[in-house]
Amino acid sequence: MKIHRHAKCLWIVGLSLLATAMSASAIGAEFIVKRSELGPNVDVQLRGAFKKGDSDRFIDAIKSQKPADASRFTWLKIFISSEGGDVDEALRIGRFLRSENALVAIVLGGKCFSSCVFVIAGAVQRSTEFGSVGLHRPFLLKAEKTTDFEATYWKTYNLLKSYLLEMKTPIQLLDLMYSIPPERMRILEEDEKRILFPEMDPVFDEEFTAYLAGRYELTSFEFRKRTAESSRICPDGYTTEQFHEHDECKEALLWGLTIQEYRMRMALVSAVCSKHPKLRSLDPNQPGPENPVACVKHIMLGH
Repeated sequence: MKIHRHAKCLWIVGLSLLATAMSASAIGAEFIVKRSELGPNVDVQLRGAFKKGDSDRFIDAIKSQKPADASRFTWLKIFISSEGGDVDEALRIGRFLRSENALVAIVLGGKCFSSCVFVIAGAVQRSTEFGSVGLHRPFLLKAEKTTDFEATYWKTYNLLKSYLLEMKTPIQLLDLMYSIPPERMRILEEDEKRILFPEMDPVFDEEFTAYLAGRYELTSFEFRKRTAESSRICPDGYTTEQFHEHDECKEALLWGLTIQEYRMRMALVSAVCSKHPKLRSLDPNQPGPENPVACVKHIMLGH
């Protein structure tokens, strides 16, 4: 997953009335919610299968920790490994994550099976590259003599289709899911994960790009162009020094400067803008008067 260093970081179906379910265990989901050490953010470790009531516990725990000065873009990050479970709970969690512009990543060596995929779909930013994604068709936990199997099938299918359309996730995810019997599990290949779970929601991508472009007084088109150029010419690395060099190269391109010009103006930014009494960082995600963005722009643009 390619991550924009300004704001991205790395970094769950049964219908209650129809008793529809997907893979689950007897134990409900477990999660740890904590404030991040990197700004006004919340990090959540989410494990296990979903049972009735888990979404309420999950949402209440996160709301209780939401910082008052949280960014509207990147304050909530979910690190997940789940075998699935109750579909209603997964859909409710997914919608909550969408409402909060959450990032979701499968943990290293983790999994997102069965109904967990609807949680991933709910995120506006997703990373599936470090774990496994598994699909199968939803099924009835218990069928009665009076069960209308045809109606149950279409009610479940249409509910999930509506959800995926709402989340702007490729609808072929549902068709593939329904092609796999409940007793089997299809583990997706890497190229399938990239297609079925795009890295970023398209609407969020447009809004977020416009927001970031505004820092440099660029149009969204020009910001994307310069970001793509930085991917081509700025070397990646593995050491702290190499990461710093990459960031310098990328920032210089975004500001329309040479490396030498960028370093000189950053030195001035540190000397002048750092005197702002409320300065906490140069991260444009810090809201309002807490960050003298105008001071940074003034110097970097040579005004």
